[in-house]
Amino acid sequence: MPMYCYTSEDGQTIERKFSMNKVPRTVTVGDRVFHHDIIAEQAGRRDICTNWPKKCDGTGVLPSQTREASEHLASQGVPTEFAPDGRAILRTRDHRNKVLEVLQMHDKDAGYGDRAKP
Repeated sequence: MPMYCYTSEDGQTIERKFSMNKVPRTVTVGDRVFHHDIIAEQAGRRDICTNWPKKCDGTGVLPSQTREASEHLASQGVPTEFAPDGRAILRTRDHRNKVLEVLQMHDKDAGYGDRAKP
Protein backbone atom coordinates (compact mmCIF):
# COMPACT_ATOMS: atom_id res chain seq x y z
CA MET A 1 0.00 0.00 0.00
CA PRO A 2 1.26 3.52 -0.76
CA MET A 3 2.29 5.96 1.96
CA TYR A 4 0.49 9.31 2.15
CA CYS A 5 1.48 12.51 3.99
CA TYR A 6 -0.89 14.47 6.20
CA THR A 7 -0.06 17.86 7.72
CA SER A 8 -1.74 19.62 10.65
CA GLU A 9 -2.45 23.35 10.94
CA ASP A 10 0.71 23.81 13.07
CA GLY A 11 2.91 22.15 10.40
CA GLN A 12 3.46 18.67 11.86
CA THR A 13 3.48 16.01 9.16
CA ILE A 14 2.59 12.36 9.65
CA GLU A 15 2.46 9.40 7.28
CA ARG A 16 -0.29 6.84 6.85
CA LYS A 17 -0.78 3.87 4.52
CA PHE A 18 -4.03 3.52 2.58
CA SER A 19 -5.27 1.65 -0.46
CA MET A 20 -5.20 3.94 -3.47
CA ASN A 21 -8.98 3.91 -3.74
CA LYS A 22 -9.51 4.71 -0.05
CA VAL A 23 -7.34 7.78 0.61
CA PRO A 24 -9.16 10.15 3.02
CA ARG A 25 -8.82 13.92 2.75
CA THR A 26 -8.27 14.21 6.50
CA VAL A 27 -6.98 12.00 9.31
CA THR A 28 -7.75 12.62 12.97
CA VAL A 29 -5.19 11.69 15.62
CA GLY A 30 -6.52 12.37 19.10
CA ASP A 31 -8.10 15.81 18.80
CA ARG A 32 -5.82 16.99 15.95
CA VAL A 33 -6.89 17.03 12.32
CA PHE A 34 -4.30 16.36 9.60
CA HIS A 35 -5.04 17.24 5.96
CA HIS A 36 -3.78 15.25 2.97
CA ASP A 37 -0.60 17.05 1.80
CA ILE A 38 0.22 16.14 -1.80
CA ILE A 39 3.07 18.68 -1.98
CA ALA A 40 4.86 16.99 0.93
CA GLU A 41 4.54 13.65 -0.86
CA GLN A 42 6.07 14.98 -4.07
CA ALA A 43 8.94 17.02 -2.58
CA GLY A 44 12.29 15.26 -2.74
CA ARG A 45 12.52 11.64 -1.65
CA ARG A 46 9.43 9.54 -2.18
CA ASP A 47 9.93 7.31 0.87
CA ILE A 48 9.43 10.03 3.48
CA CYS A 49 7.53 13.28 3.88
CA THR A 50 9.96 16.12 3.40
CA ASN A 51 8.42 19.06 5.18
CA TRP A 52 10.76 21.28 7.16
CA PRO A 53 11.72 21.55 9.98
CA LYS A 54 13.21 18.11 10.50
CA LYS A 55 14.70 16.51 13.57
CA CYS A 56 18.04 14.89 12.74
CA ASP A 57 19.63 11.98 14.62
CA GLY A 58 22.96 12.30 12.78
CA THR A 59 23.61 15.85 13.97
CA GLY A 60 22.14 15.19 17.40
CA VAL A 61 23.88 15.03 20.76
CA LEU A 62 23.15 13.60 24.18
CA PRO A 63 20.28 15.43 25.90
CA SER A 64 22.76 16.73 28.48
CA GLN A 65 24.84 18.33 25.70
CA THR A 66 22.11 20.28 23.90
CA ARG A 67 22.92 23.65 25.49
CA GLU A 68 26.62 23.35 24.71
CA ALA A 69 25.97 22.23 21.12
CA SER A 70 23.46 25.03 20.57
CA GLU A 71 25.95 27.62 21.87
CA HIS A 72 28.73 26.19 19.68
CA LEU A 73 26.64 26.33 16.51
CA ALA A 74 25.40 29.83 17.35
CA SER A 75 29.00 31.02 17.85
CA GLN A 76 29.73 29.74 14.32
CA GLY A 77 26.83 31.76 12.91
CA VAL A 78 24.36 28.88 12.66
CA PRO A 79 21.79 29.19 15.47
CA THR A 80 20.26 25.75 15.99
CA GLU A 81 17.68 24.40 18.41
CA PHE A 82 17.70 20.87 19.78
CA ALA A 83 14.77 18.66 20.72
CA PRO A 84 14.62 17.39 24.33
CA ASP A 85 15.90 14.00 23.11
CA GLY A 86 19.05 15.65 21.66
CA ARG A 87 18.14 15.67 17.96
CA ALA A 88 19.04 18.83 16.05
CA ILE A 89 16.08 20.72 14.60
CA LEU A 90 17.00 21.68 11.05
CA ARG A 91 14.76 24.43 9.65
CA THR A 92 15.62 24.38 5.93
CA ARG A 93 17.94 22.63 3.48
CA ASP A 94 20.29 25.64 3.64
CA HIS A 95 20.30 25.53 7.46
CA ARG A 96 21.03 21.80 7.32
CA ASN A 97 23.97 22.35 4.95
CA LYS A 98 25.44 25.03 7.23
CA VAL A 99 25.11 22.79 10.31
CA LEU A 100 26.83 19.94 8.45
CA GLU A 101 29.61 22.28 7.37
CA VAL A 102 30.25 23.54 10.92
CA LEU A 103 30.24 19.98 12.25
CA GLN A 104 32.51 18.88 9.36
CA MET A 105 29.97 16.30 8.24
CA HIS A 106 28.47 15.46 4.84
CA ASP A 107 25.46 13.60 3.49
CA LYS A 108 26.38 10.18 2.11
CA ASP A 109 23.04 10.13 0.26
CA ALA A 110 23.23 13.72 -0.97
CA GLY A 111 20.82 15.01 -3.55
CA TYR A 112 20.66 18.25 -5.48
CA GLY A 113 21.50 21.12 -3.09
CA ASP A 114 22.76 18.88 -0.25
CA ARG A 115 26.22 19.02 1.28
CA ALA A 116 28.16 16.17 -0.28
CA LYS A 117 31.63 14.83 0.40
CA PRO A 118 34.20 17.15 -1.23
